[in-house]
Amino acid sequence: MRFEVENLLELLETNGQTVLTPTQDDLAIHCPFCPESDPDLKGKCYISPSKYMGIYHCFRCHASGPIASLLRRLGIAYGNVVVSTEKLVERAAKLATLKKFRGKDGLPRKMLSIELPEDYIRLTKESCTGTGAIAYRWLRRRGLGWKSIREWKIGFCARGFFAQHLILPVMDQKGKVVTFQARRFIGTFEPKSRNPKIPGEFTVSKTDVMYGIHRAVRGGCAVIVEGPFDVIHLAKVFGELGLENFFALGLFGHEVGPVQIATLASMGLEKIWVMLDSDAIPEAWSVGGKILRSVDCPVYISELQKGDPDDHPARKIGKILLDSPLARPVIRA
Repeated sequence: MRFEVENLLELLETNGQTVLTPTQDDLAIHCPFCPESDPDLKGKCYISPSKYMGIYHCFRCHASGPIASLLRRLGIAYGNVVVSTEKLVERAAKLATLKKFRGKDGLPRKMLSIELPEDYIRLTKESCTGTGAIAYRWLRRRGLGWKSIREWKIGFCARGFFAQHLILPVMDQKGKVVTFQARRFIGTFEPKSRNPKIPGEFTVSKTDVMYGIHRAVRGGCAVIVEGPFDVIHLAKVFGELGLENFFALGLFGHEVGPVQIATLASMGLEKIWVMLDSDAIPEAWSVGGKILRSVDCPVYISELQKGDPDDHPARKIGKILLDSPLARPVIRA
């Protein structure tokens, strides 16, 4: 099994280990094999996931071997990262080698949640006039009714920087709004979507969260898709098919980040499917391979022959899931 520095950092710290001097290529802990009882007298056990499929070595007692055997010695099962999305984001920010994660004083910078736009209007039957009516008709063409609009807290902006955009609040595992995505519903010009950002601040970005994580079922089956509307459609599909332990998560694109992978690893999932749009099949295999290195469950790749997940009815989605092949691990050069 392949390991990543950022995922090992989460795994060790959330299981009570003190991580010493992490770098981009390796990290160190107090050696569990050294006989001294005082941790300060023990040697540093260096862990290098990029070398020879992942190894550890202590230069004091000369203990060495594969990372998997070190984790067994520490009593850690891979995937034992049990913390909230917010905590995962904070701990990912402690990656000492990534300078953008650190302030002028060298300490980790706190990632700030992003407030919904001040011009945000929750879409309801009462606000469904003028611009709101246009937004509602656009959503209806995408197959969304009032039930879905209420459940996902969809709103819109009639003025300001996000004028003529739908506002899709993004929540963490506890249901707290941490950021949002703005999707244009009037006109066809680019860009179709806008991601919020506070200039000069270190904010929660789309690579730190997954759309729909607040509806995740621990120990369930996750289907990884690209966008919010795919997530909302699949939520309806799973309801129609009676798949209560299935849920969808949106990546906001066709790349998966380390915080997203760490979150998946923390959930003790039974199975994972990657179902990206039909024009992103190579990216789907790449995403599946990266996830496979970090989770302790089967990962499948669902190749769509055409369109996006929200273009397909429930019966078709069920067949695609059944016919999905297993992912292959990403092999480093």
